[in-house]
Amino acid sequence: MSRLRVTVAVVACLLVVLQFFQPVRNSFISTSTGSFDRLLHPPDKVVHLLQVACADCHSNTTRYPFYARIQPIGWWLNRHILAGKAALNFDEFGNYSARRRISKLKMMEEQLRTEKMPLCSYTWLHPAARLSAGNREMVRQWLNTTIDSLVLK
Repeated sequence: MSRLRVTVAVVACLLVVLQFFQPVRNSFISTSTGSFDRLLHPPDKVVHLLQVACADCHSNTTRYPFYARIQPIGWWLNRHILAGKAALNFDEFGNYSARRRISKLKMMEEQLRTEKMPLCSYTWLHPAARLSAGNREMVRQWLNTTIDSLVLK
């Protein structure tokens, strides 16, 4: 056998073996005293935009695409989800202190303003998650109003 055939065979076998090592799925496990939308009561349009553009990585429930079961893609997605939930988890928002809630809201506003979120790699595969300038501005305005009201309390 040529080296190329052996290499291809070894890589193919490794890819098959990798499929048996799936990451744990992000399914609804909540210890929250209140979710983001229950505590802050955003308008329905804002809730919808956050669900479509943010919730897969920033909540306890992810809608997985078919390719999430293919390794190493599934591991890559899992790392994104874990990092997203560590930065902000809508389902665990009620567990944050008042100061941390305000900090998270400010971070959300900054990420939207600088167009760092949602990630390009996410919107490329989820076109519905692309936020128009108007939608970004609407969410930012709601965030700023909410931040101001929380700071005044």
